[in-house]
Amino acid sequence: MEWEVEEMFIYYIYEKWGATTTLCGIEYDTAYLLKDVDSDKFDEDFSKWLESMGAKEGTNKDGIKTYTF
Repeated sequence: MEWEVEEMFIYYIYEKWGATTTLCGIEYDTAYLLKDVDSDKFDEDFSKWLESMGAKEGTNKDGIKTYTF
């Protein structure tokens, strides 16, 4: 997963659920909490977000995964 696209998704999470989440009185970064606690759900939501954005997956000349919107 290319970092720039993941960063865009993280900002989407912040817009949707807020930048921080309080759990047992402690504030956590919402996106990284989701990624660390349930990486499968993070990946599933990332894929759904890419689809909703109309992203097309490809690879560059170095074989690195890229996305176009």
